[in-house]
Amino acid sequence: MNISLEGVTSANYEEVCDLDVTKAQQDYVASNMWSLVESHYNSGYTCKAN
Repeated sequence: MNISLEGVTSANYEEVCDLDVTKAQQDYVASNMWSLVESHYNSGYTCKAN
């Protein structure tokens, strides 16, 4: 299995924000939307998605 990560851009960020985790994972993983906000306002963060 090959997995590649690509940068999150203005062309695909809405699709990334629409991704969800299972209910069992919600206590362990931040939402994608929150992660995108953090990456924008904190230096050294990079967002990639599959």
